[in-house]
Amino acid sequence: MAVDLVFVVIATLFISFLFAVAGWQKLRAPRYYASVIREYQLPLLAGNKAMAIAIGLSELCTGFLFLVPASREWAAWFAFMLLLIYAMAIGINLLRGRTSIDCGCSGPAAAKQKLSTWLLLRNGLLMVVAITAGMTPFSRELIWFDMVVIVLAASLAFLIYAGTEQLIANSTRLRNLRG
Repeated sequence: MAVDLVFVVIATLFISFLFAVAGWQKLRAPRYYASVIREYQLPLLAGNKAMAIAIGLSELCTGFLFLVPASREWAAWFAFMLLLIYAMAIGINLLRGRTSIDCGCSGPAAAKQKLSTWLLLRNGLLMVVAITAGMTPFSRELIWFDMVVIVLAASLAFLIYAGTEQLIANSTRLRNLRG
């Protein structure tokens, strides 16, 4: 299925930036992320520094591969699979009733985000964005208005994502305040 080039570029810029930042965060604080991975208590995920670095490198490379047209489709499928694995890890722990652990989504300096169904919904939407970024657009020339739309829409997508992340973190804080 082909989509308009503008949608593909917006999705590519957004998901590329998201994965590059997420990977960079993990590479900057591998011990923190190793402890986050351990909290999930999943037998296939060793919660050690090497695993945190491997995940960080995978995310960082995925972010950059989105920017190379020849590898964009592969990056989309790899991003989809990573997001699916993260959603499965969150879902398993939600089913176990383990909602008080940090999802590891925001980094060590930010407010902790506890596991919730909102995170599953967010990952599902990010999977759609990743697949959109990997789609083959129908061929047409971009005009100046397309560029304006791309810049504004990608900026808005980043702001909405950051706002949503903050709302999720604030809901956790509010629950803690209420006791």
